Amino acid sequence: SSIRASDILARFGGDEFVALVLETLDLGAETMLARVEEHFNLINERKEYPYPITISYGIAHYDPAAPKSL
Repeated sequence: SSIRASDILARFGGDEFVALVLETLDLGAETMLARVEEHFNLINERKEYPYPITISYGIAHYDPAAPKSL
């Protein structure tokens, strides 16, 4: 529920996931991450698990005006 239906969420390996956030304004990824953090905080506040759920993340932007290879 933290990403749009047009975005792509994939398991990258183990406990790692990747979200490809398409066609966003400059702050699109940051907005999505804020929603993800909010959802994690709500889960932790409800104490659904005997331990807190945490995340770490990074953001990479693709600029079609200055393409780079992987």
